[in-house]
Amino acid sequence: MHHVSTWIALALTAAVPAGADGCLTRPKSSAALRSNYNYTMTVDGRERRYILHVPPQLAPPAAGWPLVIVLHGTHGTGQKVQRDLGFDTHADTVGFITAYPDAYQRMRWNDGRGTLPSSAAGIDDVAFLVALVSDIAQRVPVNLDRVYLTGVSNGGMMTYRAGCEAPHVFAAIAPAPQALWCSATSLTTASARIRRITSMIRRSLALAQVRPVSPVPLGANP
Repeated sequence: MHHVSTWIALALTAAVPAGADGCLTRPKSSAALRSNYNYTMTVDGRERRYILHVPPQLAPPAAGWPLVIVLHGTHGTGQKVQRDLGFDTHADTVGFITAYPDAYQRMRWNDGRGTLPSSAAGIDDVAFLVALVSDIAQRVPVNLDRVYLTGVSNGGMMTYRAGCEAPHVFAAIAPAPQALWCSATSLTTASARIRRITSMIRRSLALAQVRPVSPVPLGANP
């Protein structure tokens, strides 16, 4: 599964400047020079959890850290996908931060298909991901023009949904190939560029050409 992190990391390499040498001001003024931070936040009255990884030896860029959010798959956790995909090594070298949120109470992400317990429970995971970006930005400097979302399996499906419904938040999405469960309303209100890209993704999947070469840009017309 490391290929998933490789192609989005390569795309970031060309665009993300490495931070300057120096001591990083740690989240919540922690004196320890560490890289992983466990946080909780409340969204819609529910406690949500995530891991934030910050390069331990780098100072934030002047414009703030680029942020990559990584969504785990079915029966996964943020901790597991952090361990399995290997984003952090590249983040520490190139200079961006990564976040690994958990689906609520080990349910699968409410990815839009409408058949999962998270859907029946009314879990709004799009709202959670939007709030997650804001929560992280209150803890460390974040470049809000360079927030990216990726995921695998059920997390890949959730990536599609969040890209459709919150293109104002995410500069690009890079899901592992999964079904697209965006509602017709979401696709209609998304930009023309997103609709063309999702159509291309569907055709590529039909042809079994599933190896992505770049993240999917959102929001702006070509």
